[in-house]
Amino acid sequence: MQKTKAYPRKDNRWEARLKLDGENTFKCFYGATKEVAEKKLEDYLIGITPAFVSNLTVTDRFFGDLAEEWLKSKIPCTKESTRANYRMKLDKHILSFFGNKRCSEVSANDIYTFINTKLEKHLSARYVSDILIVIKAVFRYGSRHYGIKNVTDGITVPKTTKPKAVILTGEHQARLKHYLLSHLSLTAICVFIALELGLRVGEICGLKWSDVDFDNALLYVNRTVQRIAAENSIKKTKVVISEPKSQTSKRSIPIPSWFIDVLKSFKSNNDNYILSGENTPVEPRTLQYRFAALLKKVDLPSVKFHSLRHAFATNAVKLGFDTKALSEILGHSSVEITLNKYVHPDIEQKRVYMERMTMPA
Repeated sequence: MQKTKAYPRKDNRWEARLKLDGENTFKCFYGATKEVAEKKLEDYLIGITPAFVSNLTVTDRFFGDLAEEWLKSKIPCTKESTRANYRMKLDKHILSFFGNKRCSEVSANDIYTFINTKLEKHLSARYVSDILIVIKAVFRYGSRHYGIKNVTDGITVPKTTKPKAVILTGEHQARLKHYLLSHLSLTAICVFIALELGLRVGEICGLKWSDVDFDNALLYVNRTVQRIAAENSIKKTKVVISEPKSQTSKRSIPIPSWFIDVLKSFKSNNDNYILSGENTPVEPRTLQYRFAALLKKVDLPSVKFHSLRHAFATNAVKLGFDTKALSEILGHSSVEITLNKYVHPDIEQKRVYMERMTMPA
């Protein structure tokens, strides 16, 4: 093991590192001053106190120290990608505002000032709400373990109009499908998987040929690929392969018979990932870049890759899918999520429904 001197961070805290056995693996110690950060490292080495304990009384902790302890407490019960998301929100948004404040000094007005500052920087209300969830979790942890007053109780982010998802029209989808069929490739197959089976981009990147049951025409969703912030490493990010988003996201999906034949023509070794054709995956943003280039080539409007999942759900409703079945195919925990987020009937579809209302006898 090798220790380093503390250095200033962008969030106004100091960080000292301990290089562990293993390539580019570090344990990090944070403090409001250089001396505090280096003392935490020394205390860790000699085993006097836990790395996160402050010199202040437990009810007068720095928010930054409490946040580090809370994040450490999440290790046994959360996925690495979830903790990376928490870390990003702390480092990018929260600690620069609250990190050097003592918990007893943080007021409800401070929280509202923080919220308004983020909204004025044109962050969406939904994203600011997600950031607030992390702040609330830290204070709940402090309240439960140390009796720190939870000033976030009752604080909410003002609601704004939710932007409508932009999806390709039926005509545009037909043009895209025609092009994909006439230019079949592994990338084209994966775009079809999004549009015809409704998978998320990370789930598609995580598909192996062993996940396709050709005999029973079933596709098994067992893993997802993500690029996340790297913890205790010189590299800022890394690609991880993990279980899907939630327990309901692990699912089996019937494959249309026409698509089974297409898949058979490209099948390779069971251990190979479908998109890469090799035993290492392609990361989601690469597939997103390829999709953007594909839309340009076919002269179609620019939409997000995730819009294909929205298109699948909307098309499924038009075809008369049972809502519960559709929800399970999409891997949702409830039908409300399916209906509220992923179904976008256009005016013509609404007209078809309304014409079913017959004239009174």
